[in-house]
Formats: sequence, structure tokens, C-alpha cells
Amino acid sequence: EDINNTKKELEVEEDNLRKNEQHLTELENQKKLLEVEKQQLMKTWQQLDDQRIDNLNQLQNIKLKLAAAEDLMRESQMKISNAEEQQQTQNLLLDNLKTTCQQLENDLTMKGDECEDLRACKEEYTRELQETERAQQQAEQLLTQLKQQERELTNQKAQAEREQQAALTQLNNAQYEARIAKERVEQAKKNLQKAEEDLNNCFSFKFLFISFGEDNKREKQDAVNRARHDLEQAEQKLETKKRNLSDHEQKHTAATNKTLDLTSQLKQKTQDRIQQDQTLTSKINNVAMCKSKVENITTQYRDATSERRKLQIEKKNTESKMEDARTKIVTLNSELEKHRQDFTKHEAQKKELSNETQMIDRTITNHQRTMTEHQDSITSNQRNLVKATNDLQQKQTIVELSKQKVQSLKQSIRDKKSFRKNVQANRWAASPSKVNKSG
Repeated sequence: EDINNTKKELEVEEDNLRKNEQHLTELENQKKLLEVEKQQLMKTWQQLDDQRIDNLNQLQNIKLKLAAAEDLMRESQMKISNAEEQQQTQNLLLDNLKTTCQQLENDLTMKGDECEDLRACKEEYTRELQETERAQQQAEQLLTQLKQQERELTNQKAQAEREQQAALTQLNNAQYEARIAKERVEQAKKNLQKAEEDLNNCFSFKFLFISFGEDNKREKQDAVNRARHDLEQAEQKLETKKRNLSDHEQKHTAATNKTLDLTSQLKQKTQDRIQQDQTLTSKINNVAMCKSKVENITTQYRDATSERRKLQIEKKNTESKMEDARTKIVTLNSELEKHRQDFTKHEAQKKELSNETQMIDRTITNHQRTMTEHQDSITSNQRNLVKATNDLQQKQTIVELSKQKVQSLKQSIRDKKSFRKNVQANRWAASPSKVNKSG
């Protein structure tokens, strides 16, 4: 009865073991399915994560492209601003250059008129200088003539003075000789008067044929005759001396008049020479003044011509700068149009990339939702796997305990049978066939 109970218990335990083993197999299969599901979920998760990374990389690339497009837009905008600023600067520069060029044109016209006026004035001053130089030459020639004439008159005056002095000497001699001749006439008259008185005082008488005092009277008469002859001779000489004196007086008067005339001429000529010398000095001063005027006007004309050349060069440079400014403006217009086209293109790229970014953001959001849902599945699988593992471990423990119990029960039955057999052998000496049958 004890063995039967044990057998019943063994049967129950074996039945439980079979059920537990069956349940264990189910749990192992369930765990395997969960592990397969986990692998599939992890594989799907990896794919989703790879897709997430791809989406993020794509988003990052698009954001980089968007940032690059924005940078290009900013760069294009900066280029547009710089080009517009440069264009404004060049337009302002061109306007200033136009104003400067017009002012230079006006200055050049005024400077040209000034140069023409100075040139005409220079020609006039040059003609005036030539005229004053000719006048100076004429004055020098006239002064030379006057000096020559003055020297000639000086020589003539000196000669006339010498002739006057000679005439004066001759006049003095003639006056002296005339005075002497006059004194001799007076003396001859006195001698004649005395001889006549002596003759008148001389008496002669004739007595008989004898004359008394006749010789003395003849002597007195001869003396009177001689005295009269001497008087006649003296008077003739006096007349000769008077005529000679008159001639010398005329010569002296002529020489004096000539000297006075030459003195007057020399004085006038000297005055003319002094006046001409002053005139020449005035002419020289006029020439110097005209030369100074010509030099000044030449300097002014040279300076004005130099300034006109500078204005022409400056105007040419300004026109060249204007042409450069126009060329730069055309270039800037082309660059500005290109930058605006680039800005429009980059703006369109930015808009397109922004749309792509929004689409990818939505894709990433949806994908993240999918991954969240998948993560929930993984979490659920993990919970189920953990539960299945725990259940499996528990079931394995139960099965193991059940197996041990079955073995224990079997061993107990064997022990009990062996004990009974030993007891029967001892009692009945049971045969092996009985023992086998009992078994």
C-alpha cells in the first residue's frame, strides 16, 4: 500500500513533470520567439536608427547647404551693398569730375584769353621796346653828333679866342703905333710951329748988295720945310696907322664877334648836348622800363602759358579719370546685375532648402514617432523576454525539482521494493521469478 501510494504520487509527479516539461518547452519556444522577435526588433531598430542617422545627416547636409546658401546670400548682399556703395561713390566721383572738368574748361578758356591778352600785350610792349631802343639809338647818335659838334665848336672857339687874342695883340700894337704916329704928328706939328715961329722971328735985310741974315733965314726956312715934310710924313704914317688900326679893330671886332658867336653856339650846343644827354638818359630809362615791362609780361605770359598747360594736363587727366569712372560704373552695373542674379538664385536655393529642411524635419518627427513606437515594442519585448526568462528559469527549477522528486520517488519505490524483497527473501526465500513478478 505504501508503494502504491508512492507510485500514485510518482504518477502524479511524472504527470506534473510532463506537463511542466511541456510547459517548459513552450516557454523555451516562447523565449526563442521573443529572442527572434528581439533580434528582428533590434535589426529593425538598427535600420530605423540608420535611417534616423541618414535623416539627420541629410538634415545636417541640407542645413549646411542652407547655411552655405545663406552665407552666399549674405555674401551676395554684401557684394550688392559694396557694388551699390562703389557705384554711388563712382557716380558721385563722376559728378565731381564733371564739375571739375567744366570748371577746368572755364578756367582754361579764361586762361587762354589771358594768354592771348598777355601775348598781344607782349607784342605791343616788344614793339614799344623796339621803338624806344630805336629812339635811344637815335638819341645816342644825336648825342654823339652833338658831342662832336660841341668838340668842334670848342676847338673853333679856342681857335677864335686865339685869333681874337692875336687880333687884340695886333690891335694893341696898331693902337700903340697909331698913338706913336699921332704923337709924332703932334710933335711934327710942334716942330713945324716952332720952326715957323723961328722963321717968323728971323729977320734979314739987304744993305747995298749985301744981304744980312739970309743964310739964317734960309736955314730956318729949310727947318720949316723939313718940319713940314716931317709933318707930312708923320701924318701919312698916322693915316697909314689909322687905316691899319681900323683894319685891326675890324679884325678884332670880327674875331670878338666870331668868338662871341662861337661861344653862344657852344653854349647852345652844350645846352643841346646836356638836354640830349638828359633825353638819352630818359630814353635809356624808357628802354629799361620797357625791358622791365617786356620781362614782366614775358614772365606773366610764360607763367600763364605754363598754367594753361597744367590746366590742359589736369583737364586731360580729369577726362581720363571720368572715362575710368564711367568704365568702372559699367563694370559695377554688370557686377551688380550678376550679384543680384546670384542673390536671387541663392534666395531660391535657400527657399528650396528651407522647404527640404521642413520636409526632413517632418520626416524625422514621423520617424522619431515610429522609433518611439518601435522602442515601445522593444521595451514590451524586453519585458516579455525577461518574464519568459524568469518563467523559464522558474519552470526549469520546477522541472528540475520535479525530476529530482520523480527520481526520489522512483528511488523510494526501488528502496521499498528492495526492502520488501529482502523481507520476503528472509521470510519465504522468494525466487527470482517472484521477485521479478513483484517488480
